[in-house]
Amino acid sequence: TYLDAFAKLSYRLGENTRLTASALYIADDVTLAAEDGDERAAAEFADNYGWLRVDREIGESLSGSVWLSHTRLASHRDGSSLQTGVSVGTLQDDRWFLIDALQTEWSWRVADRWLIEFGGETARTTGRYDFRDEAQLAVLFDAPGAGDSEVRQHRIDIEPSGNRSSLYASVRYSATRRLTADFGVRWDRQSLDPAHGHPWSPRLALRYQLRPDTDLRASWGRAYQSQ
Repeated sequence: TYLDAFAKLSYRLGENTRLTASALYIADDVTLAAEDGDERAAAEFADNYGWLRVDREIGESLSGSVWLSHTRLASHRDGSSLQTGVSVGTLQDDRWFLIDALQTEWSWRVADRWLIEFGGETARTTGRYDFRDEAQLAVLFDAPGAGDSEVRQHRIDIEPSGNRSSLYASVRYSATRRLTADFGVRWDRQSLDPAHGHPWSPRLALRYQLRPDTDLRASWGRAYQSQ
């Protein structure tokens, strides 16, 4: 079974400002069971998203948006297997995450040839992992990678949390009627895995209009994704 629900309310505050509130809820419930009852698995997921956004136009050349969001992601899985003479196993896995973020993006057209885009984000993330499993193997195999004991147990119970921040800017310049260049750079910082962080991500793109119906494009960039 599954359920999706979405709600949106938008209100214009004057000629150049719009306020929008949105919410999204997603839920899934899946159960699998063998006819003999020896194997069973169930999973439940519930995701909640809510955000408040303000869109603003300042004159004819500058426009942007600012939004605040709250996200809660939760999942629960459990299962059991009872195969006489082969294996006995159980599993329970509970996870949830909270993400609060503030984000903004702006576009500023300077004369006819220049377009500047910039923005940033700051967010706080908190998570919880509660994982338990057991296994009792009655039949062992002498093969690489096979289990070498009859009983094993795993237990993970952690609550990681951290912050992330980012800033970006790009400049688009129309050198001629046919040639356009775009240069951008992004800065990222996060505290969950600072040892493997790469704060700077540059990019460069060129577009040349060969004919009214044909564009030639060339681009180079470097992007990083943290843990």
